[in-house]
Amino acid sequence: MTLSYSERGEQRGIQSKPKHWRNPLYSTHQIFGGYLAYDRRNTSKSNFDQIGFGIERLTANLDLGLNAYFPIGTTRSVVDSRLGNTAKIVGNTLGIDRQQDFEVALRGLDAEAGTRLFAVGDGHVWGYLGAYYYAGDNFSGFAGGRGRLVARPQKNVEVNLTVQSDSEFGTRAWVGVGLTFPGLPPTRREDNSVELAARISHPIERQVAIVVTEETITDTITAINPSTGQPYQVFLINTGAGSSSDLTTLGFSPNSLVFVGVTNQSGGFTQFANSGNVTLVDGVQLFSATTNQSVNTTFGLVTLPALTPSAPSPTIRGTVILANNNTVSGFNITPTNAAGIQGTNIANPTLRNNTISTATTGILLQLVSNPIIANNTVINSTSRGMSLTESTNARITSNIVTGAVGEGIGLDNALGTVLIDGNTVRNVTQTSTDTNLESGIFIRNNRGDANITISNNVTEDNLQSGNRVDGIEVNLCRGDSFAVVDRFTDNAFGTCAAPASMTVNVSSIATDGRLRTRVNSQSSRVLMFITNLS
Repeated sequence: MTLSYSERGEQRGIQSKPKHWRNPLYSTHQIFGGYLAYDRRNTSKSNFDQIGFGIERLTANLDLGLNAYFPIGTTRSVVDSRLGNTAKIVGNTLGIDRQQDFEVALRGLDAEAGTRLFAVGDGHVWGYLGAYYYAGDNFSGFAGGRGRLVARPQKNVEVNLTVQSDSEFGTRAWVGVGLTFPGLPPTRREDNSVELAARISHPIERQVAIVVTEETITDTITAINPSTGQPYQVFLINTGAGSSSDLTTLGFSPNSLVFVGVTNQSGGFTQFANSGNVTLVDGVQLFSATTNQSVNTTFGLVTLPALTPSAPSPTIRGTVILANNNTVSGFNITPTNAAGIQGTNIANPTLRNNTISTATTGILLQLVSNPIIANNTVINSTSRGMSLTESTNARITSNIVTGAVGEGIGLDNALGTVLIDGNTVRNVTQTSTDTNLESGIFIRNNRGDANITISNNVTEDNLQSGNRVDGIEVNLCRGDSFAVVDRFTDNAFGTCAAPASMTVNVSSIATDGRLRTRVNSQSSRVLMFITNLS
């Protein structure tokens, strides 16, 4: 007679639907069986499914069982992912280290043999020894051993103790108690046929819960340029063997990263990065490789550690000519009778951590939107230290200008939202004739609307004998309505053709010169708020 029945097992997060067959052979006091099962497990982070099957042989004194488990569908699930905040050069791309935590459903095989040990109550105590092996996709396998004691003092009561150990999960032990209803009437222990028949309805011995392990994998992913959605392309200049030797002759690719060091191909020191002007194309970020640099990616801002750590920065002997979306960071720039960095009709330049000396104008920008100028030092320019003409949404922060002529930081038609914060301007000298412009920080508009914040700046050592340099000066529509003596001698950015407005917030300023405002009130409007002025 063949008995066939189904069991449905459900625990927290675990579902099991086995179909089991057992065929008793009473003449030989043994039962042969097999099953096919579908299992599902929800770990609270992942869902896994598997197919299991097995065979068994049960006798009055010896049990044998073999089970196999095969996950189906998704067998690996990412449960957490962490990106490092540092980058590295990988070939000609920028790489970021990543750690991912996975849950992995394992396929496995287990086998077990058991024998009757001694009598207890109306039944017996059985002992079982077994082994198992599990492995998964991209997961090396592990083997383990299991031992069980099962006591059946009555036909409807089962108590078991299980101990198992392996290299993946360690050593574990647990106790279980099982009851079946209705129970069979007590029988004599020596009646093997009756005892064997009672075991037909016992649960099959198998791993109901899908075996799931956790795995952490570290790899490197390619940094993506958020502006293009494509990987960055990296070029190296003077960073040692395999790098190029002259920035001027490099054929720039749009949206690439260029790192310039001070180590030639033979490993020796080289100071100069170029032999002429450096003309950038759209999207190029030009970095010194002697200091850490920050790069914006689709994964956020990451830091590339210095490739050639060195106290001296690489020197560019010429003018850096900007295109759209350029960054220039970490250079000594020493042009001859020219501007240090210049750009016309461009958007989104970022200029930071540069030292510019011997230039006519340290930074010269015209028709520029969204410029960021931060932590630069301009020394001894022969005209303005920084000059922005027709700019929108400029941010000028934490710069030092020393020894400029006329204006340290000068803005003509600074429109939109403008921030001038944390700058130091010192030793600005007057031009040979008074132009009515001279000031440490100077702004003049003759059109449009502006919201300007001037905060935490210092202007010092600008008032010297015969030197008429104001600390901070703000002008709006200062043109023909003013007396000739009060007009700008260059006749630029004075008279307004249409009404214009300016809101200026001035705070936390230390200056040894005047804070001056000149406005044509008939064609323009200025709101100025001043706090903490010394």
